[in-house]
Amino acid sequence: MSLGADGEPKVAGGWLRIPLQGAFYVGLGVCSHDKDVVETAVFANVGLSPLAPAGDAKPVLYSTLETVAIDSADRRVAYLAEGRFEAPNWTRDGSAFLLNRDGHMERLAIGSDKPAAIDAGIANRLNNDHGISPDATQLAISDNSQGDHQSQVYIVPIAGGAPRRITQKSPSYWHGWSPDGKTLAFVGQRDGEFDIYTIPAAGGAETRLTTAKGLDDGPEYSPDGKYIYFNSERTGHMQIWRMKPDGSEQEQVFSDELNNWFPHISPDGRWMVFLSYGADVSGHPENKDVMLRLMALSDNKISVLAKLFGGQGTINVPSWSPDSKQVAFVSYMLVPEEKTAARPAPPIRDPNTPGYVAAKDLPDGANAPAKTDGNFILGPTHNPAPEASVQEGVPQGTVYSFTMNSADSKIYPGIARDAGTFGTADPSDSAKLIITTSHPAAYTRRVAVYVPKQYVPGTAAPFIVGADGPDSLLFTVLDNLIAGHRVPVMIAISIGNGSGDAQGSERGLEYDTMSGRYAEFVETEVLPQVERQANVKLTKDPDGRATMGGSSGGSCALIMAWYRPELYHRVLTYSGTYVNQQWPPNSDTPHGAWEFHEHLIPNTAAKPLRIWMEVGDRDLFNPNVMHDNMHDWVLANENMARALAGKGYHYQFVFARDAGHVDHAVRQQTLPQALEYVWQGYPTAGPGK
Repeated sequence: MSLGADGEPKVAGGWLRIPLQGAFYVGLGVCSHDKDVVETAVFANVGLSPLAPAGDAKPVLYSTLETVAIDSADRRVAYLAEGRFEAPNWTRDGSAFLLNRDGHMERLAIGSDKPAAIDAGIANRLNNDHGISPDATQLAISDNSQGDHQSQVYIVPIAGGAPRRITQKSPSYWHGWSPDGKTLAFVGQRDGEFDIYTIPAAGGAETRLTTAKGLDDGPEYSPDGKYIYFNSERTGHMQIWRMKPDGSEQEQVFSDELNNWFPHISPDGRWMVFLSYGADVSGHPENKDVMLRLMALSDNKISVLAKLFGGQGTINVPSWSPDSKQVAFVSYMLVPEEKTAARPAPPIRDPNTPGYVAAKDLPDGANAPAKTDGNFILGPTHNPAPEASVQEGVPQGTVYSFTMNSADSKIYPGIARDAGTFGTADPSDSAKLIITTSHPAAYTRRVAVYVPKQYVPGTAAPFIVGADGPDSLLFTVLDNLIAGHRVPVMIAISIGNGSGDAQGSERGLEYDTMSGRYAEFVETEVLPQVERQANVKLTKDPDGRATMGGSSGGSCALIMAWYRPELYHRVLTYSGTYVNQQWPPNSDTPHGAWEFHEHLIPNTAAKPLRIWMEVGDRDLFNPNVMHDNMHDWVLANENMARALAGKGYHYQFVFARDAGHVDHAVRQQTLPQALEYVWQGYPTAGPGK
């Protein structure tokens, strides 16, 4: 099924294959958002036509992160993307999910559709066996990038960082933490047999717990630590078992004809959710019709939570909500290729287009010089800079994390736009968007604070504030640049957004509003907590303060410094949203951040700002219903460069070939050089040790 509030159909999540036999009816149905309210729906211009034969075209895979409430079996789509991602963990504070995609970990804030990468250093071929420590400070991962390229278990800081190897034999696949966080349970193949083992989280000798013939898999501790639940095919097909943590008293939990995998016990110890394949399915393959089933551990009664298309990747790891009321999982869809085009891809823009700023073409793979103002064009090859990876022998900073709740904020009490809705263009003014589905809503945000090893407690340190956090790439790059004395010994404060995106959302309100409001929020509500939580002192000198972000987070970075130059002098942006996206509208800046290059910069005396900007040749172009000629990200950033040059600003503008919106590869290539440029003129010697 596809849907689109703005008239452009998009693939919807929640795919279920239904075998249709005999005669059946085809039509449209709708249900009320509230089961206690009667609503009227009117369908118009409805047509039914048979699909063309599938032919030889390969279907396109979509992954859908869903949640299901155990009391009602109501399912909700949290995130959908083309391609495969797998194995959600629900964070201990309930604010986000952790996912595995393309060998890397990602963090997705609840309500957001923009996952953030979690840097795991050399561990860059992760599989879908990962989980969060009981104290929420560490992440166990399974990676096969090193040595014999068979899976090993590592532990990394929850926000990312250098991996610490735990297992010495391979292959080994993590599955469980003991409640006290001192022991890991994992599956290991030794001498041709897959069995369950435990090992100290600090490292040490592994202990074998199972010896039965056949595959044993999926070990997970009960919350009280009394049992390890697992699945085993020792009886002829896969069933759920449990045992004491020392491997004794192994017993089958129940028996039926299905193949049952990956038992996960709820945090309150009352429920077990698990994955069931048909009796004819061997192993735990992908793309199968499967069920999530729920057992009440008080009486062993089993019910079906969800039927879906999935299997491998659906629920390999613990994914309960902290309150034991919901379970997260991934379902999959195979969509005919001709049905997947939601909108045309952005056009590829030529940096030498007439009207664009004159820029210097760089050799392919090269970065712009870190100490030179002006406009530069990157070639199409974007290899990660060495500083983007953890380097042996380089001191690594500490990352502190805390959560902020909307109920505690005087500045941002919280709003949200209803899921699946957007807005309509004002028929009398295409530059205005009419939104009727935004309303008050609570949120939580996570803040990650990087403190370099060289920081001397009690000294006032320079710092950089980043949007859409946490940003583990930033922390790794700073480790390397600080060690090389290329930037100051600085604190990095990576602030999660308040959820959603664009007009009518909390993120849009925070990032796209043309005022000093977000800077005031950071100054009065975030920075005091940073100093308390991380035991640091932050400089009051605006020359020692920087802002950074991508997309709307990028425009937010400039907005903070523009409206509060007494607080910030340095700005770094990727794919800055210098377009007409402010909501609610403001008569002083009716075109939102488009006003920066249209009026504000040209008509205002130069401010003491140093600015680094990037845009990709495939960046966003009219991605919504507001066809107002103020939604071209490339043109907006080109105009920014021209306006800044006209007023004599110190700025550097990078146009990246073969790059999309906030392109990850471009960030890995350019972030070290961009930070060096932005921090020009500030002492790099201290404070530090």
